[in-house]
This record gives sequence, C-alpha cells and structure tokens, in this order.
Amino acid sequence: MASEVTEQYEGAPSGISTRERQLNPHPWFAEMREEHPVRWDPERETWDVFTYDAVTDVLRNHEVFSSETEIESDAVDTAAREFLQGILFNVDPPEHTRQRELLQDFFRRDNIWELQPEGEAIADDLLDDVEDDGHMDLVEDFSQPMTNRMIATMLGIPREDHDKFDEWGHVIYQVVNGQENLKQPTAKIGQEMVTYMTDLIAERREDPGDGLVSMLANAEMDGEPVGDMQIIQFCMLMMVGGTTTAITSNVVRSLAEKPHLFDELADDPGRLQDAIEEGARYETTSAGVSRVATQDFEFRGHQIEEGDFVVPWLMSANRDAEVFEDPHEFKPDRKPNPHLAFGYGIHACLGNSLGRLETFVALKRLLQRFEFVEVHDDDLTPVGNPFRHNVRELPITFEVAE
Repeated sequence: MASEVTEQYEGAPSGISTRERQLNPHPWFAEMREEHPVRWDPERETWDVFTYDAVTDVLRNHEVFSSETEIESDAVDTAAREFLQGILFNVDPPEHTRQRELLQDFFRRDNIWELQPEGEAIADDLLDDVEDDGHMDLVEDFSQPMTNRMIATMLGIPREDHDKFDEWGHVIYQVVNGQENLKQPTAKIGQEMVTYMTDLIAERREDPGDGLVSMLANAEMDGEPVGDMQIIQFCMLMMVGGTTTAITSNVVRSLAEKPHLFDELADDPGRLQDAIEEGARYETTSAGVSRVATQDFEFRGHQIEEGDFVVPWLMSANRDAEVFEDPHEFKPDRKPNPHLAFGYGIHACLGNSLGRLETFVALKRLLQRFEFVEVHDDDLTPVGNPFRHNVRELPITFEVAE
C-alpha cells in the first residue's frame, strides 16, 4: 500500500511523499518553517514557501507570481486540459477581473445562504439512505454526493437530473484527487456534460429560472451575451474547485480528537460555524497552490528567476505559530482565525460561501440525527494529489439520536 501511494505522490516534496507523511505532513512543515521558510527543491525544480507572511506575500503579488500555469495531468486528455486552461483560477488580470466581476454578485454570502433549506433536504436524503446501517463511508456515502448535489442546486440543475450530475461529479472528483486511467470516462462525461449544458442554457435563455446557469445565460460580458462554452467553463470551475467533500471529512477528523464536541455542537449553530473554520485551518484541504514567476525577482533573500515554479503551502501557513497560538491544537472556538484555507488575494475562492454553507448543513444534520459518532481512522489512505489534503474514505459508526 505504501509504495503505491508514494508513487502517486511523485510530484510531492520528498519530505511528504509517503503515505504516513501525506496523512500527517505537519511535522515536516514545522521543520521547514523553522529552518527553510523559503527553499529551492532541485528534484522538483520548484520553490517552496512555508511561513504565513511569505505565503501571503506570494499570493498578493499576482503580477510577479502568476496563476497562469500549465495544467498537467495524465488523467485527462489534451482537449480537457486546454478547456480548463482558461478557467478562472488559472488566469490573471485583466481576464481574471473580467470573469470574476461577472460572477461575484451571484456568490454574495446572503444570496448563497438562501440555499440552506435545499441543502438540509439534500443532507437528510443522504442520511436516510444509511440511517439503518449504523455505519457509512463519510466520503463516498455523504460528503461527496452532498457536494455534487449542492453544486447542482446552485447551478439550477433540475432535481430529476441530480443523479446524473452526481455521476459526473464523482469522476471529476477522482481526476482532481489524482486517480489514474480516467481518460476514457473523462472524455465521455465531458461530451455528455457539454451536450446537456448546451441544451439547458438554451432552455434558460427562453425560460429563465433560478441558479447560476440561468443568470449567465441572460447576462452580458463586454456588451455581448456570455457564450455557451464560457458558461460551461464557469460550471466546470465550480465542480473542479468544489473542495467541500474534503472540508467536511477533515472537520470530522478534527472533531474526533475531542469527541465530546459531536454532541455539544449539534444544536449550537454559532459554535459549529466556528468549529468549521478551525477545522478548515487545522487540516487544510487545499494544501498548496502553484504559481510561476513572470520575471527575475529577489524574494526573502533568494533569487527567483523568470519561469521558476513557486508553491505557497497554505497548509503550512495555517500552522504558523507566529500567527496562530498553539497552532497544533484544534480549538473549535479560536478567534481571531485568519486562516488561508480558502486562499488569499485576488484568487481567494469565489465559492467560499457555498463551501461554508455545504459543510455547515452537512454537519448540522449529521450531528442532529446521529449520536455516539465514532471515526475509524486506523487505516486511512490519502488521495492521490499532493496539493489536496484529504482521505479516500473515512469510515464512521453511529447510532440514531432519540
């Protein structure tokens, strides 16, 4: 098992390339923050950045550290890579500004949180399916389909098509998390999605409704109607960027360190939201992001050359003792909590309100409906993407609350 996972983490720094280090990379990150806050890795030909202040410096300086990096993955074909290349998180201003301004009003927190009743209904449907079993894989049975169906709801996909959308989301989740040999299913669902979404866009232009697809289908950018492929690209952005599967499971893993919290947080929405923020910091889903230097640049005493790859490690920054008191302790009531789990700067996650809402309603209903929740984490397997901190499965047992 360990050798298989090590091979999957070929792109990871050698210090966190094993199964054990992927499950718990924090000791290595602490060592790097102390001894090499910025360092050149000759094996990967990449600069790694570990401290909070250095990471935020990289992320705010988008003119020097560009997001326009090549998408490289053996799991998808060339056409899919080219399609994703112009996606919002992979472009810089002015194109980034142009796209984000079109979307940002829709993703206001008050607008997104209007989906809470639909989110709770989705959570209840999924929990109904496992209630009598007394156990489930939190990733496969709950958090992953929860994310897919919430995104579908936000897009305005008809409820009767959610199962189809869930199947597409499952494959995309596998691709994003480093699964191999998915070129054929990825190409197939890509064709299915383009056909389906093109038809839905046409319908929404004739008969507008709720959701992002309808908004975009009737919007303009630079005085022209938003094109079908641009709308589909925005929808793919939501599916590729949807990290809530990992946030939910990582928060549950964090809560398991203090099991009494499962009962205490069930009927305390305010504390639950604080605990989610702390869980996002404590076990950060988006471990690191990629940037490329646009020019020769001196950074923290190091000479970075044009074209060099740079990885600011968000997960490491979120355990920096210069910013977070007792950073290696899960404190559900931590305030302030200026974590970077949803990014920083102009590329901070556009859908962070949706991610927070999904995680909140998922955990709220899970903790209200089930008690004596126990996490079985003796033999976990990390996902196959070194930039995504999550596990492939998370077995839990429970009893139905009286």
